[in-house]
Amino acid sequence: MAGEVNGVTKPETLKAMAIAIRTYAIRHRHAHAREGYDLCDTTHCQNVYWSQRGRIHQDAAESTEGLMLWWKGEPAATYYHAHCGGMSEASPMGAYLPARADVHCVSRGNDHWRASFTGEQLADALSLKVPAMKVEVTDRSASGRANYLVVNGRRVGANQFQSALGNRFGWQVKSLLFDVTRVGDRFVFAGRGRGHGVGMCQMGAIQMGASGHTGREILEHYYPGAKIGLTAQGLDWVSSRSERMELLSTDPGQEEFVLTAAEKALREAEARTHFNFAGRVQLKLFPTVATFRNATGESGTVAASTRGRVVRLQPAKTLQAKNVLESVLLHELLHVVLESQGQAGQPWWFREGLTLELTGDKPTDARYVQALQRVRRLVGEYGLDRVLTFWRQGLGAAVAGEQ
Repeated sequence: MAGEVNGVTKPETLKAMAIAIRTYAIRHRHAHAREGYDLCDTTHCQNVYWSQRGRIHQDAAESTEGLMLWWKGEPAATYYHAHCGGMSEASPMGAYLPARADVHCVSRGNDHWRASFTGEQLADALSLKVPAMKVEVTDRSASGRANYLVVNGRRVGANQFQSALGNRFGWQVKSLLFDVTRVGDRFVFAGRGRGHGVGMCQMGAIQMGASGHTGREILEHYYPGAKIGLTAQGLDWVSSRSERMELLSTDPGQEEFVLTAAEKALREAEARTHFNFAGRVQLKLFPTVATFRNATGESGTVAASTRGRVVRLQPAKTLQAKNVLESVLLHELLHVVLESQGQAGQPWWFREGLTLELTGDKPTDARYVQALQRVRRLVGEYGLDRVLTFWRQGLGAAVAGEQ
């Protein structure tokens, strides 16, 4: 979001963008498989600006965690663009990407632009042997965007034409919603909008957010017919509460027993650390392993993931079948309790090793084995109570070498 909608502050617009961005990433996760990675951080996939990310982006991502847009059982192709110029472009990817007028974005203007090039410049960009003498749009899509142009009798695809000019002279032709005329020795392109025009118009989404529409309403407007949910069935979070827990699941009637187990695990975590936890823990119980992986980025072998006071879990039935539900809850709630009391910036090995020492778990992964060994050396030298003090106050000079 920091890269794609930097500067946008409307919370509901950001929620809509968070779901669209997440869905796009999952849909296109193998775009660069031949190069050995999933996605790039440019406009080819999605812009990533780590330095610009902020709390507002984090809030939108967390409040929509796991939610995606679905079409016919698959993640939708959630294309989006800066400004449709008042008319979106259709896509053959599905009926949820239609061509239609958009009154929301044009409420702030049509985003008109102009660009001009000499015949020599066009010839240079298109590798023509002689300067361009005649340029005309010969075919348009239903939205009015150029499909093909003819330059000196040569037929050129509009996307190819735009890319050739953009790569040579910068992206002055901001969309394919344009007309071209000759004025003197120059060809003038007059258009409106920015981007390809398919899917969500970001300017329109901003205006909808500003006028009181919810993130869901924004998505339903720009991707009509696509389902919003954790799965292709459109499942959404339902909240249940106990004394110190909030459970978000898609079927709380069958899974509220997790609340009882979690309350017990939290009390045990407090007893083992001698720390008191204030507040409420949020448990997110994902309906499938796939939705857990998509939301957290963890592999299917990881049972849970915790950030702050939010614990994300694989399906309860999956954890029960492996007979690990109680131990996973204890491990994750120890993280919650420790993080609520620990000094900021504690090293990873201390965080994970201390949790493993308190649970008694026996890791097999080499990194976790080493983390546990380092903590055990500290416990052997200083005792567990002193190590817990280190956790609250910092490792200090006495154990600086362990860092």
